[in-house]
Amino acid sequence: MQSKLVYSVIALLLLVGMGVYFYLNPSYKLSLEARIYYTIGDYVSAKESASRAYEMNPYNRMAFTVMVQSTTAMKYREYIAMAKEYYSQIKEISQKDNIGKADRAKVKMLAEVVIQSHERLVPTRLTDRELIEDAAYYKDAFVSLYEKLFDTKLRERPEQKSQSEEQPDA
Repeated sequence: MQSKLVYSVIALLLLVGMGVYFYLNPSYKLSLEARIYYTIGDYVSAKESASRAYEMNPYNRMAFTVMVQSTTAMKYREYIAMAKEYYSQIKEISQKDNIGKADRAKVKMLAEVVIQSHERLVPTRLTDRELIEDAAYYKDAFVSLYEKLFDTKLRERPEQKSQSEEQPDA
């Protein structure tokens, strides 16, 4: 019975010691601050705090993780903002009485940019699901628009061969 109490006290003291270390260590304090910013969706502040923490201590894995995740989340936010902007431009064009070749080319280019930009986004297990879903929504909307306007099926296009498949056997 006494040994359980001793182990419990040691574990509690160890946890308190770790908490004090994290609180007093400036690098880990900044990491915790960055994590809080990331959790509330302030990815710019999260990246700034995590970057400072990582500069202080390059072995601080929490700082590195938050820095990388914040960068990923900011890319998703930029993509969503771009998609919304391009959508409003396309909507403006669609309200014209006469849509010419130049307008059709612009719509095609805007849709292609949004679709191709989505392909470069790489989510991780820690990326906010709402950001991933919003980005996928806009990509799907632009794919649908592109297919309707230009009578092309983007979803059924064959995957590009990898370089190893393209090279003949020697």
